[in-house]
Amino acid sequence: MTMIKKGPYKPTGNIAVDMVAACINHYTRQGKRVAYIRLDAIHWTMFKGYVLETTPGCELPNDEVDFDGVTIAKGSSLQIKPLYWELAAEAPKVYLMN
Repeated sequence: MTMIKKGPYKPTGNIAVDMVAACINHYTRQGKRVAYIRLDAIHWTMFKGYVLETTPGCELPNDEVDFDGVTIAKGSSLQIKPLYWELAAEAPKVYLMN
C-alpha cells in the first residue's frame, strides 16, 4: 500500500499519523531522509485505522505502509517508545586527488 503526500503535512487529529508526519518533516528540513519507522502496537493500530479509513479498499497484508517513500511498520510488542526511526544511509563521499 502506497500513500504519497508531498510537502508540509497538515495536522490530521490522529496522533500516530501526526507523529509520523512530524518525524518525516523534521529530517526532510535537515536534508536527511527517513527510511523506516516502527510504531508500537497502540500507535500502529491508530495509524492503520486512519489509512484504512482514508483509503477505502486498501489492504495491509504484512502490516506495512509505504508513506511518501518511508516504510511504516508495526514494531515489536516489547518496544518501549511509541516511534523508532531509521535514516537512509548516505552515499559515501569520494574525494579525487590529482
